[in-house]
Amino acid sequence: MQTKLETTPAPRSRPSGSRWLRGLLVVLGVGACGVSLPACNTTEGVGEDIRALGDAIDDAAEDAND
Repeated sequence: MQTKLETTPAPRSRPSGSRWLRGLLVVLGVGACGVSLPACNTTEGVGEDIRALGDAIDDAAEDAND
């Protein structure tokens, strides 16, 4: 009686399109970081403006009570 030899299938290689897609995602990720980093300075500036506005309101309220 003959037995069948079990063979394992050859590993599939990734299609070349996945390398292109991975490169595109890296470029988009780096671009997103480049765009979002200047926004940190903008957010900090808005926070300082709000704090200055709050100080001005507080000063005005103190002057009104005097």
